[in-house]
Amino acid sequence: MASQNRTNLGKERIQIREESDYPHPQIDIIMITYNSEDTVAKCLNSVLQQTYPHDKLRVIIVDNSSKDNTINIIEKISLGYIPKKVISLKHNIGFAKAVKIALRFSNTKYVFLLNPDATPPPNYLALLVKVLAQQPTLGIIEGLIVKDSIVISDGAFFDPLTGFDWSPCWKSHLSVYKGKFIEIRDYAPLTAALVRRDLLELLDEHFFLYNEDLDLALCARQRGYYCAVILKAYAEHKIELRKRKLSELRVYNHVKGRLYLLWKNLPYPFLLTSFFLWSIILPLTLFFINRKLARASILAIAHFFKEEKARKSQRKCKVTLPIRTLAALKNIVKHMAYGGHIW
Repeated sequence: MASQNRTNLGKERIQIREESDYPHPQIDIIMITYNSEDTVAKCLNSVLQQTYPHDKLRVIIVDNSSKDNTINIIEKISLGYIPKKVISLKHNIGFAKAVKIALRFSNTKYVFLLNPDATPPPNYLALLVKVLAQQPTLGIIEGLIVKDSIVISDGAFFDPLTGFDWSPCWKSHLSVYKGKFIEIRDYAPLTAALVRRDLLELLDEHFFLYNEDLDLALCARQRGYYCAVILKAYAEHKIELRKRKLSELRVYNHVKGRLYLLWKNLPYPFLLTSFFLWSIILPLTLFFINRKLARASILAIAHFFKEEKARKSQRKCKVTLPIRTLAALKNIVKHMAYGGHIW
């Protein structure tokens, strides 16, 4: 008799068959690159090392007008029996729009989104497919995202009252998840995630950078799907773990995208409280930290309110989540103390 792993999923139970004989559906691997010459070769090599049947895989790469040697590196790398399609754009159109372009060439039920600076181990994709194929209520699954055995992301929770999100065991060692298999999260960062294609069509092109992963998960939840993190799978991510300075670009895109996400997804009174924090308290706080960052946040707020067409098209996804305000505030302080991971 096959062994089973079980966990709560809302009011249901997940039961995972451990036998090796399970369906192997076709999988399209979508990668969005931008100035990725330092990491893309290693990433593509990790695809080549996957134990999932190579005749069931295809790689679709959309390059967002890289200025370095990314395209030349991609074209020189052979993936053996795995077909590879490369689309080179003339302008950087952002992550969500680039994924939508890749989807025009994809017709698979599941899509594997892989960042060019992530390297999943050989059994990573096979495990994710095994779980998602058996669970009709799961829409997005991802493994742990790590750097040198330190957890960068184990998925994230979201508090609608404050509009902030956080990763529960950020910067913890992999050993904290020993013996655990799967946990439900509000969203996963889409660094190396397997997603149902029909949900991926919901990616909102208004997001240029940041927040599109949370928005997608909230829209998926409204359609009855959950997001989960497979704790026995992990992908290595090249990221700086030391304190890193907030840039004006990061602040601008994150604040503007977060206001858009809140407007789109949250009902009253959550919209009022979260907008107050993001459009008033946050710029005031940044003013005492760095006036350039404060100016970037104010500019983002102003541009959001100017985009009347985008705002009129919203209020389609109204998702009410559990209020986790105390946990959110505690993690905001912890993450900012570590160098602004909240951004």
